[in-house]
Amino acid sequence: MSIDSIFPMGRDDLTNGVVSQSVPKGRALIHGRILPQLEVPPKRHTIKPHTVPNRKEGLNSLYKAGAMLWLLLCHRYPSLRAGNTYRLINEAMRRYRYRLYNLSDDPECLDYSSLIDRRYVKEKHWTYAAYIATITSLPLLYKVCDSQKILMAILTKTSFGANAKLLDNLNDEVHDTSQAVDALKNWLSAHTRGEYDNQKRDRDPIIARAENSAFKMGTWVFRAVNSCRLHTSQMYGAYLNDVIKIVDGQINSIKHKADRKGRLPSLREYIGRISEKSIGDLWIDIDLCFLEEGIEGFDGCQERAIESLKFGNSLIFKSCLFYDDVQDIYEDLSTKSINSSIILALERGVISYNDLEEKSAQEMVKKLRETGILMDTIRLADLFFITGIETLYEAKDSLKGFLDLEGLIRSYRLLRMFLMRKILNMNRDYESLKLFFSSLGDLDKIKRAIPDDIMGLKRYIMK
Repeated sequence: MSIDSIFPMGRDDLTNGVVSQSVPKGRALIHGRILPQLEVPPKRHTIKPHTVPNRKEGLNSLYKAGAMLWLLLCHRYPSLRAGNTYRLINEAMRRYRYRLYNLSDDPECLDYSSLIDRRYVKEKHWTYAAYIATITSLPLLYKVCDSQKILMAILTKTSFGANAKLLDNLNDEVHDTSQAVDALKNWLSAHTRGEYDNQKRDRDPIIARAENSAFKMGTWVFRAVNSCRLHTSQMYGAYLNDVIKIVDGQINSIKHKADRKGRLPSLREYIGRISEKSIGDLWIDIDLCFLEEGIEGFDGCQERAIESLKFGNSLIFKSCLFYDDVQDIYEDLSTKSINSSIILALERGVISYNDLEEKSAQEMVKKLRETGILMDTIRLADLFFITGIETLYEAKDSLKGFLDLEGLIRSYRLLRMFLMRKILNMNRDYESLKLFFSSLGDLDKIKRAIPDDIMGLKRYIMK
């Protein structure tokens, strides 16, 4: 199955399309141009975009300059040469934007402009996903996949990130518990079978169409992954299992919120079960499916190294949940959502359940900040992150023939920095500024800053 059948462009773009370049094993793709620049699709969209992204939502000139600066800082890594990476990011964004506009061709789906207008999704969600997808796919695929395959992997990850965020927003903002669980089961079918039940609910046809848009994007993910699987594909099986695991984690989180009767899960439960809702496993599964096809299967040593690679990646993405818990603390207190900072404060006796009912979010955050709970949550996130990086190094020797490990770790540093920017925006203090820039520095220094009691939680992480 070609990339154009999954993420199509206009007729002229197919004529001037990406020329597939076979890359001999052991040689890097980056010494030539990855992609020629394509023209903007000439096809007139059924519904023209009319929403200008809010400049405060992460698409302004400062963010763009920061993204360009990061590419320059990564130029010394063979898989992340700045010019090639920049062209690939632009091409991925061009193609995916076009694909989103084509949602309007399906009357059962809510078109992209309406999704934006109703705030079910933001422009930045998928543009960030495309950027991070590119810089995390290249270190894995640049030696063994041609430009078409690399682009397809990036678009697939972008689609996964976008549709997961869309459904997450619907579940948070408009669905009750049973509706959210039903939507997740349909989402599971879209990602594992490439089909879903069209939602035609009398209660709100707009929401039903928005759900269908998320499911439709899920079928794009399935079609791409299914197109590259080998006859006996280990990575395709891992992909299917991890989709189920993500859905189970999401359902556990939703049910805890609805059924806890005043009780929050323990920190051990949060680490062991609820954190499985992280998208990290599926994120790397997509790359590994393309990698497995590119090298025509893994040998025994490579299989063990892939397990370390997957586990390290999983821990790094789980760290994102804890960084986000700090940034989302005001909202989660107001909506009574599950948040690891609140759980940690309860277990330490810093706050009580009565406090959660009686005190304002502002009072609670002030107390959490003064008692060091928010900082310890950041350090818990750092524990996940550092443990993940250390686990990645276990895969270095067996995968050195095609993996640019240092380039991949550099990309993960950006992921941490990207999340820390939200905490910096929230606090606007010197301590947060140091945390933000620590992503560029000595990782051992981050590890040494983790308190002993937080370090003791590693026993739950490694189970």
